[in-house]
Amino acid sequence: MTHITTRSSPPRVVWQLEQQGLHPLLARLFAARGITAKEQLDDALALLIPPAQMKGAQQAAQLIGAHRGVVGRIVASQHVGIRSPDPVLRPRLLGEPP
Repeated sequence: MTHITTRSSPPRVVWQLEQQGLHPLLARLFAARGITAKEQLDDALALLIPPAQMKGAQQAAQLIGAHRGVVGRIVASQHVGIRSPDPVLRPRLLGEPP
């Protein structure tokens, strides 16, 4: 079942966001989520957190590395260049044992 949570928006922050050029509805939504300045919404690459500081980045990289071979084989088997109607020939094209 869907659960809708009503969050309060500090009126002063909403007003500040509106003065910075945000639509009133977006200002209310962002203020309710803790955004206090339009600059916090900037998605420029230079402003992003470095990967080393992201929580769980190391574990995610290990999981991706562990599954990369499996995913690579699945993607390669579906690639048009190696598609083969012969079920015996396709694994050989992918380097898998028959």
